[in-house]
Amino acid sequence: MHSTIFMRYYLILGFIFFHFISYAQLFSPLPSFDTYFSYPFNSSFIHEHHIKTVVITHAIKEDNQRIKSKGLVQKIYFNSAGLPEKELRIVANDTIFTLYYYQKNKWPSIIRHFDKSIINTTYFSFDSIGNKTKQTQCKEQNDGVSKEFFKVAKQEINWTESYQYEKLSTHQTRKKTLNDEGAIYMEGILYTNEKAKTTEENYRYSVTGVSVNYKYNYDANSNLSEKIYFTDAAGELSESTVFTYDTKRNIKGEKISRNKNLIKELIYFYDAKNEIPETILTKYPDTKTFDIQNITLEYF
Repeated sequence: MHSTIFMRYYLILGFIFFHFISYAQLFSPLPSFDTYFSYPFNSSFIHEHHIKTVVITHAIKEDNQRIKSKGLVQKIYFNSAGLPEKELRIVANDTIFTLYYYQKNKWPSIIRHFDKSIINTTYFSFDSIGNKTKQTQCKEQNDGVSKEFFKVAKQEINWTESYQYEKLSTHQTRKKTLNDEGAIYMEGILYTNEKAKTTEENYRYSVTGVSVNYKYNYDANSNLSEKIYFTDAAGELSESTVFTYDTKRNIKGEKISRNKNLIKELIYFYDAKNEIPETILTKYPDTKTFDIQNITLEYF
């Protein structure tokens, strides 16, 4: 199994595809359970509002205590097309640094992640209509003068996957996942609705028979209203996230549950125009502790 940090790179793909969809809100929840980006930004909104940087500072409020900083700051820098160029995750004196590179300002070709002395890089390939056809993750060493001007001094391949697609009908596509030896190890069916939005993904691992299922529901405005994950890898495990929106289609809240038990709830607060999010408050059902994320935007 790939490590969590490597699997998180899948979310960036869904984020990039939202570049072609114009919504009113800064955050656009995606039909995905990957969490590389905790905040799935709408690149059309960022482009139209000339947003250069999103800064998120993290704080905590414990019962009968003052609000205090968690010592964590995230800075996400965007290009003029509204796509992320780099992300800084600053904790105390440590900074995790991520750079993004694109094919024709559409699909990510490289995501390079710098964490202390480790450089993890993922390379992507796509077909002409944007289906991901190959992904390779490796460790690298830099022989360049900086992170931005990167020269590969050494490259060690950790894993590689390739993907094949077969259109079965208007709303059904078979997807096969192959390992680095070209053998199929996972296969499944993707389903879409009349608006080409993904509604379901059903996969099964070839050797073990383990199944993984995803379901996505949408409201009348085509906003993602619920996503459900199920697997029988360790007994039966299900996770779900329910989204609510205001009249401007801004995300208003999230409720995240595991095996039908509420894990946490997120509440979004906006500016006076009800357009720009300013704070996200996270509540936990079994404690009186709140996590607070304060959001600041910088413009071109």
